[in-house]
Amino acid sequence: MRKLCVILTGLLLTVTGCAESYSVYVNGFAKVAESIPSNAHIFVSTNPDSDNPLFDNEIKVKIVKLLASRGYQPTDNPANEYLVTFSFGVVPRLDEDVEFISTGFGFHGRHHFIGSSGYYAPYVRTTWDQWLRVKVYRGDEVVWVGEAVTTKYYADIRRAVDYLVAAVFQYMGKDTGRQQVMTINAKDPRITVIGAYAE
Repeated sequence: MRKLCVILTGLLLTVTGCAESYSVYVNGFAKVAESIPSNAHIFVSTNPDSDNPLFDNEIKVKIVKLLASRGYQPTDNPANEYLVTFSFGVVPRLDEDVEFISTGFGFHGRHHFIGSSGYYAPYVRTTWDQWLRVKVYRGDEVVWVGEAVTTKYYADIRRAVDYLVAAVFQYMGKDTGRQQVMTINAKDPRITVIGAYAE
């Protein structure tokens, strides 16, 4: 029995030691297909009325890095043909569900496993929807909107925003036609490019 416990503990540590990942739900809305040239000169703007202009600037830096890695030409000139704006938010909500509560394992004799017993109990917990919305303008006209959202049982905006930026810009200029789901882990090259949250 002790040997089995050691093996199960080792297996659990192996599984939980895997790289952190986020499931991100993405929608892209384009005025016309492929509306933004792959080498477009783009100015990334921050909101001057933001509640946290320092964090907004961090997001801007991530977006600029990712755009540059894709061949776009980020510039500091707001008069460029293309302008990117973005907004970020966190919304808490309560989830109600039931979960199985195990009361242990049952054994009969030396080698006969009977099974575990337990019961289902209701629970309520807070989950956090963390979202990013990006708009691309050509002149005064919106030519693309990208929206990404991820849900976790904790709110950590500095972690989540890396995955949201990587996911939403995967569809830059494209109409997704329907919601897309991406699973991105911490070792993904897109996360490395934008300077992911440091442990």
